[in-house]
Amino acid sequence: MNTPKAKILLVDDKQANLVALETLLEREDCLFYSANSGDQALKLALQHEFALMLLDVHMPDMDGFELANILKTHKKTKQTPIIFVTASRFQPNDIMQGYTEGAVDYLFKPLNPNITRAKVNAFIQMYFQRKEVERMNAKLDEANKQLVKTNKALEEFANIVAHDLKEPLRTINSFLHLLYQRNKENLDNESLEFMKLCTDSASRLDQLVKSLIKYARIGYKNLDKESQSLGQIVNDVQLGLYAKIKESNAIIEVKNELPSLTVNYIQISQLFQNLMDNAIKYQAKEK
Repeated sequence: MNTPKAKILLVDDKQANLVALETLLEREDCLFYSANSGDQALKLALQHEFALMLLDVHMPDMDGFELANILKTHKKTKQTPIIFVTASRFQPNDIMQGYTEGAVDYLFKPLNPNITRAKVNAFIQMYFQRKEVERMNAKLDEANKQLVKTNKALEEFANIVAHDLKEPLRTINSFLHLLYQRNKENLDNESLEFMKLCTDSASRLDQLVKSLIKYARIGYKNLDKESQSLGQIVNDVQLGLYAKIKESNAIIEVKNELPSLTVNYIQISQLFQNLMDNAIKYQAKEK
């Protein structure tokens, strides 16, 4: 991406001074505009965004102080830095007047080339830095807008998923309950345990769906957190992984008592489930 050039406005009623100043300050990343009067300078200032203005103080009709005062009243130009260029050695009160009118610095004729270039280059550098900040802020603003859209889409998706999942879950729970009522006298203890595992898993899935909706609506930081026993959570997760644990001949041992922490139950359960599930899935030994 090509970086736009910085525009510099030079104002002096003597054409020779304008040519000399532009020659002194010439650089590839700048465009120079010249004005021979305050009126002409004002028109240019309202047409362009200038990184810096160098105003000659002593000009007929409208001097540099008057021009700076007018520029300070316009929204488009009030933040543009101004350097006054003068052949006079001002008294402190005169210099303060210039700062009051909007000057950020002074250059005294005859101009010292090194000092002149150094001061102007500093303001040009600040201009480019400011434009880069504006560009990054614009990108950030666009990213925020996209994030709002994405969050809205996520919330809508979560609502759809929740609606589509809740009905099958209710059906599963209903049939499991019906199956239990009809056959509980005929089932052995292991079969009853299997049914309990199924109902517990359905309940956990229902909680996950509710958490998905809540997460989509309010975000991670605002999820409910309570004091939870990690030992109990590990036991709950083992029940959910009962079939995998049995099929893989795995043994899960908790060698020390786990503490209680203030956490979100669903999230911490998912954490332990992922840890155990991966351990079972990628085990290197027969047992």
